[in-house]
Parts: sequence; structure tokens; C-alpha cells
Amino acid sequence: MLRHLIVASAALVLMSGAGFAEPVGPTHTTIRQSENGMHITKRFVNHRGDLVTKRKLISSDGTVSRSRTVRDPETGSSYTRMRTDSY
Repeated sequence: MLRHLIVASAALVLMSGAGFAEPVGPTHTTIRQSENGMHITKRFVNHRGDLVTKRKLISSDGTVSRSRTVRDPETGSSYTRMRTDSY
């Protein structure tokens, strides 16, 4: 009996964790091709109500630049993290 309770609680924890990983609102994706490369922008609202914008630039020389901006709608403050990879 205890074994079934533990398995059921573990399954519930796994399902609730997967629910928080998904965007809450609709996801808007824009793909734009230019002479510098391909620009991909994704916007969605996360589980905390923040507007998240993810940008990816895939340049023609194989460099991938990523940035993620999170904006709090109540205070208007935002922060950005950037990363560049070369392949």
C-alpha cells in the first residue's frame, strides 16, 4: 500500500514539474532571413507572468548568438542574458 502511494506521489511531482516548464500563454515565433543570416524570435509568458523573448541569430559563417530577455509587467524591469557559440 505504501509502495503504491510513493509511486503515485512521484508521478504527480513529475507531471507538475513538466507543467511549469511549458509556456502559459500562446507562443509567437518569427523567422526572418537576411544577408547576415537567419533571425529567430520567440515570445511567450512564463508561469510567473513575465514576458520572455528569446532571440537567436544564426550567421552565415556558422556563429550562433542567443539572448533571452525577461520583462516583469508589474514593475517594467527587465534583464537580458546573452551567449555566443561557434560551430
